[in-house]
Amino acid sequence: MLGRMSGLLIFLTIAGCWATQAAAQSSCGTWETAVWETEGGEAMTASICTGEHTALYIQCIGDIMDLQVDSAALDTLPNGGLDYQGSYRFSVGSQSLETTLSFQAMDGTLIVDLPADGPLFKLLTQNDGASLSVSSISDDIPALEFPLSGATGAIAEVVDACSD
Repeated sequence: MLGRMSGLLIFLTIAGCWATQAAAQSSCGTWETAVWETEGGEAMTASICTGEHTALYIQCIGDIMDLQVDSAALDTLPNGGLDYQGSYRFSVGSQSLETTLSFQAMDGTLIVDLPADGPLFKLLTQNDGASLSVSSISDDIPALEFPLSGATGAIAEVVDACSD
């Protein structure tokens, strides 16, 4: 009897670990909003991850909104990313635009200001359900893909926080 109980306990433990791992992976492709603690204080943040340490964040600190790209691929930036700026193409379907991203050493991310009346903001919020591709024009960094389904609502929460 004790052997069966031990076996059942081990099975339930393994099943629980699989369920937890599956839940974490399933939420990774979904836009979420939350207040994050940052070096500059609290920041309303809309974020999406695509697994394997790749994520896109839109944050508001004070009244400034920015977009950050976080990826393990950034480990290959020239000179360890110090003073790095690179040209990147943001594409959704046949729409694309180019912008310069700067490396932010403290967070290990690429960053750009995101004014609510700018073309990048419009690209992100007017294509709900599509997929965003972020690709380097100037360096050998693989393209990153992010689903935009749900992005408009999540980004709207950040805009509201920036307006307060």
